[in-house]
Amino acid sequence: MISANKNKPFFIGCGFHKPHLPWVAPKKYFDLYKESDIALPKTPANDRDDIPPIALTSTKGDAEMTDPERRQAILAYHAATSFMDAQLGVVLDHLWLSQTSKLLSSIPFFASVGGARGGLDGLATERHH
Repeated sequence: MISANKNKPFFIGCGFHKPHLPWVAPKKYFDLYKESDIALPKTPANDRDDIPPIALTSTKGDAEMTDPERRQAILAYHAATSFMDAQLGVVLDHLWLSQTSKLLSSIPFFASVGGARGGLDGLATERHH
């Protein structure tokens, strides 16, 4: 598509599933992080008291996770995010190499869904209503 539109304006819309569950990525992205470096969130016990129940998106299992399981979940979220970032880099690199002059006058736009928590607020999973 990029090559076919070398001399005219074009739009590319591409989407990436990651870092949504399941948090899978090639091993090299997991190797970027050490479980021992993952700090668990310091969430106050009453953190969710003022949130309506419908807004809480925890699923069965979040409350039962052990600290090592939470660290593994956060590490996996980081690995999946790094993998997605690398894939976006592939797209941008291709644009840069094939369309340098046009890219200089282009506007890359990135949007993200805020649903993935990665365990950063004590909730390791997500649910959409």
